[in-house]
Amino acid sequence: MTASRYPRYRVLTGPDNDRFCERVSEALDLGYELHGGPALTSHNGTPYVAQAVVWPTETAPPPLRDPGSPAQIEPARLDHCVIHVSDWSRSNAFYLDVLGAELIDRGNGIWAYRFGSQQLNVHGPGSVAGPVARVPVAPGNSDLCFVWPGPIDLAIEHLAALDVAVEEGPATRHGAQGPGQSVYFRDPDGSLMEFISYHR
Repeated sequence: MTASRYPRYRVLTGPDNDRFCERVSEALDLGYELHGGPALTSHNGTPYVAQAVVWPTETAPPPLRDPGSPAQIEPARLDHCVIHVSDWSRSNAFYLDVLGAELIDRGNGIWAYRFGSQQLNVHGPGSVAGPVARVPVAPGNSDLCFVWPGPIDLAIEHLAALDVAVEEGPATRHGAQGPGQSVYFRDPDGSLMEFISYHR
């Protein structure tokens, strides 16, 4: 059985329908649930019948890898991503007051915004960065979501107190921790910001 590197699901393939069905049966016997429909694919010109993914149920064992397949790794964690601003003073005040960022002075008038163990590296006036994305990030074209630690009503009150307009919400959205209540607003350059609350 061909296994995904990712520990939560397996991708099944087979050189023909019979072998593919056998592999699906093996997964079901182990307690996996089947999701998606079969589709034709190929590898080096050889046709295969492939099933999208099989997810483990609560009682299923961790996925086993085939001998010789790549070892499963711990999931990577997000360290930082990049935004671009057009005015340092205006953006520093916004990310400090509205989002609670720790302002990191990187020298030469360049700043970063830190949120616990994650960070926004910031491109702005006077910064020279490289390498950059094929389409470099620009002021106003980012879309970021931050976890609000309390009820979403308090997030709305917080934004109102700072004269930050709520553009949409509250509305149910799905984030890294599942469903939550979100409100949307914008940074001074127009990038879309979101507070999501998982408060029950």
